Amino acid sequence: MDVMDGYVRVSRKNGREGEGYITKKQQREAIERWASYHAVSIAAWHEDEDWSGGKASRPGLDLAIRRALNGQTGGIVAAKIDRFHRNTENGLRDLRRLQQAGARLAFVQEDIDTGKTMGKFFYRLMLSLAELFLDQSKESWADSRERAVERGAFIGMAPLGYGRVRDKNDPRVGGLVPDPAKKHIVQEAYRLAATSDNLHAATRYLREQLPGRWSAFQTRRLLVNRVYLGESRHGDKLVNPSAHEPLVSLGTWTAAQVDGVQRRLRGLDYPLSGVARCASCGGPLVGQIGHVRKDGTAPRRYRCGHKWNAGEQCDAPASCLAEPLENFVRDELRTMLGGLIANGTAGDDKLSELERELEEGRGDLIEFATDTEIKRVIGAEAYRAGCRARAERVDRLEAEYRKAAARSVHIELPLAEELDRPDQFERAVGAVIERVEVMRGRGQLDDRVRIIRHDAQ
Repeated sequence: MDVMDGYVRVSRKNGREGEGYITKKQQREAIERWASYHAVSIAAWHEDEDWSGGKASRPGLDLAIRRALNGQTGGIVAAKIDRFHRNTENGLRDLRRLQQAGARLAFVQEDIDTGKTMGKFFYRLMLSLAELFLDQSKESWADSRERAVERGAFIGMAPLGYGRVRDKNDPRVGGLVPDPAKKHIVQEAYRLAATSDNLHAATRYLREQLPGRWSAFQTRRLLVNRVYLGESRHGDKLVNPSAHEPLVSLGTWTAAQVDGVQRRLRGLDYPLSGVARCASCGGPLVGQIGHVRKDGTAPRRYRCGHKWNAGEQCDAPASCLAEPLENFVRDELRTMLGGLIANGTAGDDKLSELERELEEGRGDLIEFATDTEIKRVIGAEAYRAGCRARAERVDRLEAEYRKAAARSVHIELPLAEELDRPDQFERAVGAVIERVEVMRGRGQLDDRVRIIRHDAQ
């Protein structure tokens, strides 16, 4: 009796039903009937759920192919060709690999077995038809998106401050309408960013109104979103400039970009950002807001960000409350500096530029690594490579910033008490300390923290 593996794939259901949609159960039953009739034993089942047939690499498919190439099975059987592949190039590539290993493909509905000459011919033909159907589906989806944006519909989740029109009889169905309960929050955040010359003022306000993990990066993303000008867009080409009611004027929006977003202020909320490191993996400790306490406050924390840098979990990720760690470093700095007065020449332009690049790099890294769709779309290998490249860029920028700060930043510390000033403390950290290594644990910080100074005096 021949031994083969069964392969099952379903795309996102998204409400589809009827004879055009084949469930996992139906695919299995069809394969089992075929295997019984052809005296084939199904050694293992491999499933890919919510995966497109246009993807060259899928977890279940990759495993089934490896087993066939290693001689563990005689090939793979699927309910339909389009369950296996919808891309001619990828389908033919896998067929050649399996043939070279002496394995074959079989498809129930088309009654095709590539172990035979006519089977290979019909496989190629049907694969081309499957790719044609996929291309037509993409064109149809692109047309649907264009029509939706033109009539004012919004593609994606409704942003903060807006709700969605759900009434199918309303011509604005799918579009956005102001949310009476939250629109004022967005408007006030824009006002603060536009008039206070301080991005952190808007961030603090959002934290007060919507307790959670609001960061300067998240606030920046809100402030640059043109949806609040009344625009509905998908990508750079599909834009409807008057799709719904705006929440802010163009003047306020523009002022928020100049003063609140493009001009990034120093991150006094997390002065050890870029300096504090996890002793286990060497990754940066990322500033985060902890869980809200019973009294309504949310403590600041530094947590290991290695899983963002490499797409993997650190074996012993460090985590520490921000205030005790900063106080510990402040005390050590007082000991290091003593009664010295440190002077340097100002280099604000260079440092500001590096700050902007570093903030953008960190934001790009976090956005890329925490997007659950990216890994699925581009594959695990490309996802890890993307994370690695962005992490290396952040590390390079952090090193450049520390060196620039040590060379050019101007600090004056005639008294140790000057370190109680947040701005002086952050400057002293950048000028004196290369990194602060924190070990995982709950013990005293003396036993968990190691401070390493710059080589330069």
